[in-house]
Amino acid sequence: MEFSYTVSEKDYLRAWRLRNKNLTAKTIIFWAFILLCLMLLWSVVSSQSTSRPAQNSQTSAARQAGTPPASTSAPTGDTDPLLSPYRQWGLIAVVTIAVVLLTGGTTIPRLYRKDPLMRGQFTLNLTSTSVSFENTAGLSSRVAWGLYEYWKEGKDVLILGLKSGSYFIVSLANLSPAQRDELRSILTAALPKK
Repeated sequence: MEFSYTVSEKDYLRAWRLRNKNLTAKTIIFWAFILLCLMLLWSVVSSQSTSRPAQNSQTSAARQAGTPPASTSAPTGDTDPLLSPYRQWGLIAVVTIAVVLLTGGTTIPRLYRKDPLMRGQFTLNLTSTSVSFENTAGLSSRVAWGLYEYWKEGKDVLILGLKSGSYFIVSLANLSPAQRDELRSILTAALPKK
């Protein structure tokens, strides 16, 4: 089977999301965990630093008066406004959203625009033993199916995942339903679907 296509910025973004479907959730959980640990550390350190001066002043005043020191308890009213639970969760949410946007939302279109290969027209040729593609930007390759690990399909885009972790984008926007079915049957015979 042989066909030609171009990869649009939308196709590029869809392929990235398809490849990294679970990555965004893992990134959010990772950074939320890191922020939570940092905030807990901050609260422990700041509570110890605010209670020490109060304990020292009570102890020295009790020594001067000749009475035993009063029981020490955490100071009231001198809490850091950054430590309120609502502000902590708000800060976690803001930083997590910023991390997600920086890791995918705004950088992926920029990567597409910087890559001259993506602006060319691809010609893909699939056989029972290999995949070969050529790009008008000057890239051509022929790869045996054994180097690919899986294939995955999304809305108007398909990715062929290599064992190295990289992937190849195939735009399905201009293919008829019959051509899509033929492509799926060739891929199913050669690779597992993920």
